Amino acid sequence: MLPTLAAVAGITASQTNTPTVGVVLATLAVLAACYLPSIRNARRPRKVTHRVALAALMVVAAHLWHSHRIHVHGEAPAHPHHVTIHGTIASSKTYSWRSEAVIDVSEIESTAPINAPLRLITTSTSPFPANGSPITLEGTLTSPAAARNPGEFDHRTFLRSRGIRAELLVPHHLRNLHPTTPKPPSWRDHTKDLVLHGNPQSPAAAVVRATLLGDRSSLTPDQLTTFRHAGVFHLFAVSGLHVGLLGVLVTTAARLLKAPLKLSLILAPPAMFIYALAVGSPPSAMRAAWMGTIGITIFLIDRKVRVTNLICIAALLLLINDSYLLFQPAFQFSFSALLGLVIVGSSLYQKLDSTLDHDPFIPKRLLTRTQRATTVTSKFLAGNACASLGAIAATAPFSIHYFNLVTPASIVGNLLLWPLTLAIISCGLATVLASIAHLHFIAAGLTSLNLMLGGLAERVATQCAQLPGGSLTITHDPPETARLTIYDLDDAACSTLLELPDQRPLAVGSGRTDMWRYTIQRHLTQISHNTPANWIVHHDSVTHNGYALTHPAKPDGSTTYVSEASTIAQLTLPDAHPLARGHHIPLTPNTSLEILFPPAGFSAARQDDRQLITRVHCGNWRILLLDAAGFLPCATVLAHAPETLRADIVVGGWPNHDVPLTSALLHYIKPKAIILRSPPISIPHARQRKLNQLLEQSGATIIRLRDHGAAIIEIDGQSLRVTGHVSGHHWEFNQSADASDRSSSPYPATAVQNQ
Repeated sequence: MLPTLAAVAGITASQTNTPTVGVVLATLAVLAACYLPSIRNARRPRKVTHRVALAALMVVAAHLWHSHRIHVHGEAPAHPHHVTIHGTIASSKTYSWRSEAVIDVSEIESTAPINAPLRLITTSTSPFPANGSPITLEGTLTSPAAARNPGEFDHRTFLRSRGIRAELLVPHHLRNLHPTTPKPPSWRDHTKDLVLHGNPQSPAAAVVRATLLGDRSSLTPDQLTTFRHAGVFHLFAVSGLHVGLLGVLVTTAARLLKAPLKLSLILAPPAMFIYALAVGSPPSAMRAAWMGTIGITIFLIDRKVRVTNLICIAALLLLINDSYLLFQPAFQFSFSALLGLVIVGSSLYQKLDSTLDHDPFIPKRLLTRTQRATTVTSKFLAGNACASLGAIAATAPFSIHYFNLVTPASIVGNLLLWPLTLAIISCGLATVLASIAHLHFIAAGLTSLNLMLGGLAERVATQCAQLPGGSLTITHDPPETARLTIYDLDDAACSTLLELPDQRPLAVGSGRTDMWRYTIQRHLTQISHNTPANWIVHHDSVTHNGYALTHPAKPDGSTTYVSEASTIAQLTLPDAHPLARGHHIPLTPNTSLEILFPPAGFSAARQDDRQLITRVHCGNWRILLLDAAGFLPCATVLAHAPETLRADIVVGGWPNHDVPLTSALLHYIKPKAIILRSPPISIPHARQRKLNQLLEQSGATIIRLRDHGAAIIEIDGQSLRVTGHVSGHHWEFNQSADASDRSSSPYPATAVQNQ
């Protein structure tokens, strides 16, 4: 076991961004780990030699394989370039609202020298042609964006682990350069339709699909929260239970057909791998398929099977193919839960097993039926409880890290839901077989039964989630006074999170749905909050980005506000509270949010003119959030009461047609610092130069999110600190006047930039 674990660590270390250093360190670590456990076997030096040689060969082979996969396709340009590329589609995937393709480029037409071949990724609103089809696209070639916000998924590292070195951004009017003939449904899609006959759409059907296929896309936010707090969210990860049951059914069916035992066992691995591929090859399913295959092979050659060795060998095979799996939550939860179940759970059960048996001197045939049933039931309950405790103990560090949650309720939830899960899986497999055999009447009946089981599983999970002390949230220390996170989103969307002591944060704007899910929601989870306390939605969050609120449902007691200028938002959120100029949202005794635009009854045609302008009051500090407001909102605010516009920090976005700031506005605001969001690619360079000239004349400290990543503003009494999330640069501001001076003159302050 230890040599295999050492090889896993060595392979992962050898696939770092500094391959030479990684290989040296990995080789030394593996050799030491393989040599030390063999010191006691010094009389058998050949055994040590074999271990050392095998470990070294595995590290070298993994590094060569990694170099072939990652470095063969060249590099992306350092700066965006307009190009026309010719190549073939390596793979593609279609989602509900977009399609994504990986393209192997054979030729690049560009004014700047860019080498081919290159592997890149691009998206489209229409389906891509079949894999291997030639394709020509025109757009902007750039390097994939790295993580620039707290909690954000590292997209660049993820793509590079798969050999993708560039990203092609194609304008909307050029997205149809390739054929748009829809691809026929794949065998995976066909299998998903067979699992539930007639493809019903209901909450219970979503639970059944998630249990059988690991497809959680149809689950509602309430269902996700319920199963997570019940501690049984792992039931939606296709794992050893699913794959093992399929292997047992295939083996049993072959035995019923009078096939020899060895032939029946040989038929199981192909079925397990087909199932794992059908559900999208998640780490848990591939781990179970490899473990089952290796275990059957060891059994067929009359060797002893050790589960810990099977786990380590499965991890080794998966990481050789893709070392980035080690940093994915699915891989970490899958292997840690299994190791906890095998090591901790089995140890606990061995200590309880002897106490659950009747007197060993009494033959079992003399026991009454009640005694036998009592023994079997008590052992079943003890086994499930020990397995749950082992899995909880092993996965608790990851659960705290990713969800700030520990779920003792999973002991009860697993005990009740494992039998239901087993019944759902068996019924689903029977439905597939009945559909293939065209026994539609039987398939419909099995589907109805499965929907009933899915609804029952959801009700059981709801009761488990409501148990006192069933889920414990690990909270972080609240900010001392206030903390604002100005996100740097790739679509120039306006999203700001305001964290206050002892309460859920306030979200101003949400951005695109995918940006919310992969950036802001992850950050919220990291600070022990699943949703904001108050949600301010304006035009940029609802219509400009093309999405209404499809984010996780708000808990009871939270409030959603919309700008009166966002008429579509009012239609989408009829229960939301409309906001207009003059409204104040009290947050704490020392903190509030003031609405400066739009005025009541305001309406405008252009999206730049329907932006919300707000100002955060925190003690004596003022932070003005202009977001992507255009010329008309700024002019309206100036015309109303320009003497009240004083602010210490200004946060500006990029409107579609105007410069985000004006000289007149800056004259009255007199900011100490201006935080400027990254401009989208569509913004002309002439407009950016015009803004640069305006900023140079303002005399304020300029903080560009394009250079520093997300800006984190921390307010503590008379001091304010702004820190760049990526660059690590920080700016400190101090003030000595009180709020009464603000109406007539700017604060005397000092700004110090620390590199």
